[in-house]
Amino acid sequence: LDLITVMKKKENFNFFDYGAGNLDLFFYLNKKISNFNYFFHDLQEVMDLLKDFIAKENLMNINVSTTIDNDFYDLVYFGSSLQYLKSYKKEILKFKHNSKYILISQTPFFDILDENEENLVVKQVNMHPNINYLYIINLKKFQEFMSNNNFELIDKNFNRVTKFLNFKNFKNKPKNIDMYDLLFVNKK
Repeated sequence: LDLITVMKKKENFNFFDYGAGNLDLFFYLNKKISNFNYFFHDLQEVMDLLKDFIAKENLMNINVSTTIDNDFYDLVYFGSSLQYLKSYKKEILKFKHNSKYILISQTPFFDILDENEENLVVKQVNMHPNINYLYIINLKKFQEFMSNNNFELIDKNFNRVTKFLNFKNFKNKPKNIDMYDLLFVNKK
């Protein structure tokens, strides 16, 4: 699925970037597409900084979203952010009734290690001096959760853009641990 082509076809495409981090994606999309509305959500301190920047630069078609409201979003994008959310299922469900697609990108998933194992919690140490904790998510259980909430998986790809990523330091290594992009469509 070529998202740029899909976005160009719609008169007003609403794109929600959850955990955006910076405005790189906004500027990239702004060069490619003239008819989209960009909703930005991240940590409060990041959003506060960007509100000032957006006002200063008089940027159009961008909205810093402190809450998830009832707007309809054509695409909700979790770009390398879902794994850092403590209650990621709760956050996804905020879009259950007001989104067409959900794209989970650059997120670590594994096949079953133990039938009951839903997530692995790991420490990310490649961003010294910052240390982050994140989830590696059981792919089968995640797909079941999405399906139970009317989201159908329509595309699945490996995402290996991050260099030097390794999952070799597990005692009992989960099967098929890797970074994935998963595109879901809302069946409602």
